[in-house]
Amino acid sequence: MKKFIYALTLLAVILTVSVLSLSVFSADADTVWLSASGSDSGSGTQQSPYATLSKALSAVPDGGNIRISGTITLPSSFTWSAHNKTVTITGGTLNGQSLSGGRLIIGDNVTLEDMTLTFDSEDAVYANGNTLTIGEGVTTTNAIKVYGGGISGTTVDRTDITLLSGTYTRIYGGGNGGSVRGDTKVYVGGTVNAGLDVTSHSGTNNVYGGGYNSAIGGSTYLTFADSARAIYVFGGGDGASSSIGETAHTTFSGGASMSFYGGNNNSSGIKAVHAVVSGGEIEQVFGANQAASMTGDVDLRVIGGKITRRIYGGCYNEADAGLFSATWLTSHHVTGNITLTVGAGASITLNDNDNDRGIFANSRYKSDFDDEVTAVVFADSAAMSAYKSKLGQKDTLAAMGGINTPACDTRHCYTYTASGNTVTQTCSEHSSLSATATLIVTGGSFTYTGNEITPAYVSYSGGWEYDPLSDITYANNINAGTATASCSVSGITVSVSFTIGKAEQSAPIPGKRNETVLGKADGAITSLTYDMEYSTDGVSYTPVTDRDMLLGAGTYYVRYAENDNYHASPAATVTIEQGRTLKITFKAEGSQDIVKEVAWSQTLTDIPAIPERTGHTATAPYWSEADFTGITSDMTVTAVYTPDKMTVTFTVGGQVFATKTVDYGKALTDIPAVPAKDGHSAAWDVTDFSNITGNITVTAVYTAAPVTVTFTVDGSVFATKTVSHGTALTDIPSVPAKDGHSAAWDVTDFSNITENITVTAVYTPNKMTVTFVADGNVYETRTVDYGKALADIPAVPAKDGHTAEWNVTDFSNITGNITVTAIYTPLPPAESDTEADTGSDTTQDTDTETDTDTDTVPSETAEDTDSSTESESESETDTEPASPSEDTVGQTVNNDPTDTATDSASAPAGSGCGGTVIGGTGIALTALLGFGVAAKKMED
Repeated sequence: MKKFIYALTLLAVILTVSVLSLSVFSADADTVWLSASGSDSGSGTQQSPYATLSKALSAVPDGGNIRISGTITLPSSFTWSAHNKTVTITGGTLNGQSLSGGRLIIGDNVTLEDMTLTFDSEDAVYANGNTLTIGEGVTTTNAIKVYGGGISGTTVDRTDITLLSGTYTRIYGGGNGGSVRGDTKVYVGGTVNAGLDVTSHSGTNNVYGGGYNSAIGGSTYLTFADSARAIYVFGGGDGASSSIGETAHTTFSGGASMSFYGGNNNSSGIKAVHAVVSGGEIEQVFGANQAASMTGDVDLRVIGGKITRRIYGGCYNEADAGLFSATWLTSHHVTGNITLTVGAGASITLNDNDNDRGIFANSRYKSDFDDEVTAVVFADSAAMSAYKSKLGQKDTLAAMGGINTPACDTRHCYTYTASGNTVTQTCSEHSSLSATATLIVTGGSFTYTGNEITPAYVSYSGGWEYDPLSDITYANNINAGTATASCSVSGITVSVSFTIGKAEQSAPIPGKRNETVLGKADGAITSLTYDMEYSTDGVSYTPVTDRDMLLGAGTYYVRYAENDNYHASPAATVTIEQGRTLKITFKAEGSQDIVKEVAWSQTLTDIPAIPERTGHTATAPYWSEADFTGITSDMTVTAVYTPDKMTVTFTVGGQVFATKTVDYGKALTDIPAVPAKDGHSAAWDVTDFSNITGNITVTAVYTAAPVTVTFTVDGSVFATKTVSHGTALTDIPSVPAKDGHSAAWDVTDFSNITENITVTAVYTPNKMTVTFVADGNVYETRTVDYGKALADIPAVPAKDGHTAEWNVTDFSNITGNITVTAIYTPLPPAESDTEADTGSDTTQDTDTETDTDTDTVPSETAEDTDSSTESESESETDTEPASPSEDTVGQTVNNDPTDTATDSASAPAGSGCGGTVIGGTGIALTALLGFGVAAKKMED
């Protein structure tokens, strides 16, 4: 047993830990997390936080929360885009010290709570027309500025800011130069500026209902409350260009301030002031502007709180206290009416150690202004008793100037009495003042409409002054009966009653045949409502207790009953018939209707059989109605059929792929896709599944896709062939022939074509043989590709006393097997020249030169001719006339030492060297010269 209890205890602990773990780490759909160590590609949870405020703002839902872990530093380029959301940001630290211009401009309605704002001193947060709340638990590392509006050049519709914690140098309801079309709303409370010394006249921790050099089109609404602290509190704006289009409304209900002004600082642009001091502690109170005049009315009410120095209903003016007199430096005042109300709930101490300690309705100046009309109103006799003596009590500077500042133009203490629906106003200071305010109901009789009826108004007479009666409130002014209108003033309430009568209502509408309300001849009044009643005589009515009431035959009167807001309606006449024959119609799909008749309230016994229906036989059909006893109305009965289940079998390659069931006659909608097969289109052999009336087998049909084989020759298409995917190509074209080449396609296997292919003709040149033969023997052989040049031609074997060359000289384009033979030419023998000197010796030496690769040496004749052919193909001819005094032998004349010259010399018979043959010497010389010629030719 102990083990069992221990096991239960352990299980409970495990479950508790699990639940706690889930509660700690469960995702809150309304909260996103933000951490500098996170990533914007994360999920925004505590375990996967975002890294930037921009991402968190875009991801958080409207009304959601952003939770900061650690410190988030805003980049200088940060822009808070508008998302049309309301969000709350809590926890951690938001660092804006790097922001461009030291400005954080808000883009959404936002609440900041329980966090730290790190900004440089005098940096600013702009709500930019959005609702901004800096709630409890916010610490600002430096005193910053807050604007409800925007920067210069911007315009917003309205502003709404609430500050409950933090430290601020300036708080503005408007913008910094930016405009506001409508109203501004500022609430400063909580612990704002906690610990601030509010006695410093040079302090800068100020609060303004308006903006800085900002135009407000509507009114300002400023509340200063709780434990907030500030040096100056202004109901209006700051700066010479500031303006308030309507009224500056201010309520000072708590906290502490050195000075309170109902109007602007340094600007006359304000229409009216309504300021109430109901709590807190203030050194001095001014109803209007500081350092500027204003045109309009001022309503300043000091009905609570503690005032320690002075109260002025108008403007503040500077004074220079000299040794013997004071000089006023300004003369600002109010052009309009100033009403200063003093209530007994205020504690006005006016310490003696200050230079002025009185209550003044006017502006602070040496004398009265003609256009500044002032009045002091004591809220009750207790206030008058306590503070009447303090009116204009002391202003040291004015006294030094020799002129006492006036307290007011007039003072009042109003009392009120009520009689019936009339309030009478009297003034203890002016016995002749008596006025009335009467609450009146106009419009005669009233009838219930379902909406509020508000016919009362207040009529004033006798010159009623000061506060009007409050707004009228109503009780019981919607429903018929007695309604009440009330309003009050200074705790006195008056009321007036009026009657709202019941409304009329229309009669029920009977059926077309005047049988029942809806026209059914079934012995009943049907479709009644519980606010109806019926009667047999039209005088005495019985409430309806059932929407379908079975009654006897006869005539009845039916009407809507009277209730709190309606009179009874006129009656509708309804006649009930009984005893007529009722019809029961049997309907079966695909068959003709069967109609049976039965007497009223009788039982039908001959119930027809249900007609058969093809495809609906597996489950027996039945009629929709089974009870045919006590029939009191016409009936329609329907045959209910259950369709048979048809089977559709899908097969692929003879195997079952899928089966589907469908009701008989219905469409099969979830048709499976045909399995794919490479190189084939696929389809079921059945395509119409709209009306399945039997079991069917559906087979996958695969059709091979055509593929193309393209044959190309030398880059051009030679032929194309088409074959089914996966089959063989049989009609393969022959490769076009090409001289001296073997030919083949680069693809040889055409047995299984599964894709489009390109086949290219490949030509391989044949090998040609060149056989070199010398003296009938094969000297060497060479092979070369068809049509190519033979480059490595062997030298012709040498043969003594002969010149040698191949009989083929052009090897540049070998297009067949060839045999090349060496040709040997014997060298000529040495010649003997006999010359006779005729005394008239004429010798012409002709040197003709042709350079070529092949030299041909012909046999000698009487005239030597040497012809050379070289690759340069140069030709040169020298002609010299014979000298009559000198025998000339054929000789080589060659100006170009690189040329090989062939000389041709011709001399007449008997000519010799020098023209004279001297014995054997001439013969020897001639022979010697002849040898030289032969040697020369051998060298060539």
